[in-house]
Amino acid sequence: MNRDLVTSEKGSLNEHTLPTSKEAFDLASCPMVSTVELIGGKWKLGIICYLRQGTWRFKELQRHLPKVKHQVLSQQLRELEEANIVRRKVYAEVPPKVEYSLTETGQSLLPVLNALHAWGREHFADCCARPMKEGAKRERARKKAQPAEA
Repeated sequence: MNRDLVTSEKGSLNEHTLPTSKEAFDLASCPMVSTVELIGGKWKLGIICYLRQGTWRFKELQRHLPKVKHQVLSQQLRELEEANIVRRKVYAEVPPKVEYSLTETGQSLLPVLNALHAWGREHFADCCARPMKEGAKRERARKKAQPAEA
């Protein structure tokens, strides 16, 4: 792990780093936890990845995320909009035209997501080559093999 990500130059914890000691900290107010909760919906990362390419209409997103149900896509877009990650622009015309794009805040997430993508490629390269179904089967088998926690 790169210590620069964890501690400041002097090695002390500051407000922009992860906790490094065994001392308790308030997980509920941890910015990292809040961020993961914000982008952690099943389809949110996919939505953000498509919107990084530019402006999309609802049906375009739905075509590129074919397994997502209409209601779920609407809900996840709404949550991202409420978090100021996604901008929703409604045109006053018939039929209604609605476009989605990333806000500046959403754009600021892209380096973080790129780093997450790079980390995933480095550590799970073999998983990326296989269909997701196989990865899920392996994960279930791994969990079954672990002893149950008391």
